[in-house]
Parts: sequence; C-alpha cells; structure tokens
Amino acid sequence: MNLNDLNLKNLRTGMELCEIPVHRRERLERTLETRLAEIAEVMASAEESCRRDGHVPVPVPQGLSEEELSLVETCVYCLLAEPSWAYFQQKGYTKEHWLENMPDLNGHAHDGADGSYWLDTAKRSFSWHCSILAADVIQLGRLQFQKINSPYDFPGLGIQEGELLMNIHIPALGPLDIDACRESLRRAEELFVPMFGEFKAFFCHSWLLNPVYRRYLPPTSNIIRFQNLGTVIPFHNSQDRDALYRAFLNYHEDPFTSKPRSAMQRAVQQMILRGESLSAACMLIMR
Repeated sequence: MNLNDLNLKNLRTGMELCEIPVHRRERLERTLETRLAEIAEVMASAEESCRRDGHVPVPVPQGLSEEELSLVETCVYCLLAEPSWAYFQQKGYTKEHWLENMPDLNGHAHDGADGSYWLDTAKRSFSWHCSILAADVIQLGRLQFQKINSPYDFPGLGIQEGELLMNIHIPALGPLDIDACRESLRRAEELFVPMFGEFKAFFCHSWLLNPVYRRYLPPTSNIIRFQNLGTVIPFHNSQDRDALYRAFLNYHEDPFTSKPRSAMQRAVQQMILRGESLSAACMLIMR
C-alpha cells in the first residue's frame, strides 16, 4: 500500500470486513487522521510480515501509549483486510474462509471500564495478526489451525520430530464449547487432508492444558473437557507466566483480587498462592 491508500474509504471497508463494533469506529477514523505517520510505519513492516506468513516481527513505534498503539495497529489490520483476500486465494481458500477469518482481531480487543481501548497483542505480537491476514493461521469455527512440523518426538504416540501435524490455537472467543471444538476438528480434517496430505494428529500448546487445573476445576469444566479430547504432555517451566497474563487480561486485572470473576481466575490465583506450576502443556489429539 502507498500513502494514498491509507484513507477513510479503505479503512471503512476494512472495518466492515473485520466486523469492528460501531462504538470503536469513530475513534479509528480519528486515529487515521492524527497518526498517519505511525500507521504508515507499522503498515510497511506488517506488509513484509504478511508476505512471510507472519514470521517476521513488526516493530512497535516508540513514544505511543498502549491505547494509541492499539488504535494504530487496529487501523493497520483493517486497512490490510481487503488486500489479504489475495493470500487466501493463492493458498486455495474460499471467500467464505477469508470472511470467517477477518474478525479475528476482535478477540484481542478490549474496552476498559474507564473508556480506554487496548489490544492484548499491542506490545507483543502484531505479527500474529499478519499470520491471520496471510492465511497462515486459519479459523474454522471455534478453533484456529496452522500446519506445522512436530517440535518433538512422541514415541508413545508414534510421532517423530519433524512429522506433519496440524497445530491448534484456541482464540479468546468466549466459552470453549466442546461440541463446537469437535466440529472445528471435523472441518479441519475435511479441509486440510486434501490440501496438505495425511497427518496423524492435531497438536496444541497452551496454558489451558496445564494438568494441575484438574485439582481446581470440576470435570464438567470446558477446559477439562477439552483436555480430555487428547493426550496431555506436561512441561515444567517456572518462568512460564502466560496463565497469569491471560487469565487476568494482560495484567489489566489484579491477580490478587478478593473477588475473582471466573473459576479459572480463582484456580490460577490459588495456584500462585500455593506455589504450583503455571506452566503451559501440550496435547496431541490423534485423528
């Protein structure tokens, strides 16, 4: 894109494709008018990252607050939404796949109680959004998928390091409905086997897979039911704090609040107080 393409018409088209809520649109339009230089800076890096499937970091402009950066990055995502159709076409996806994937950014966008706006990816990984725009990560219903090579040997499951797997990412889209997850897995097999060839299993690495949660959450919990879909392999990494980061909205909420708003927050809080591991784990779901 050149500077002439960074205009309100293209932004509005992108906001429609991305299903940006109406209450945020005026702020994004003002951001385009007042932060054009920063938007152009992020855009140049994001376009290169998209060309490489989101595998290139997108530098963060200096001197912006978290909210200002979030608004700039949201504008960039919306401006790149319509051009991203070319990536989906090149990789064999349909227009329906493209349209299903464009609203991904909304799962990372939050409105603060004070009226602020922020992306939970703002300071960490705009390249994640580039992987969506580039059709490297594909959403099919409740879950997202990405072709990977197995990072480890799993001899008990007959999987060797480097073998083709389909990676699962769990987007923050509300309850982890198990029937919806099963439907996503079904759709993934139907789509990806003809596209990429046979693969033995789905792979997932997530803070939600920590087996310690079984001591704190009931068997009916969607998280426990999700763990039951496959074989969980625990890790032991004392530095892994993603559970704390995610459960408490990137530290926008107090991890030591006396009133946890969910069973997951309560579980993570108790695990911290008891010195238990917050490590992520991985899971394999055999086809």
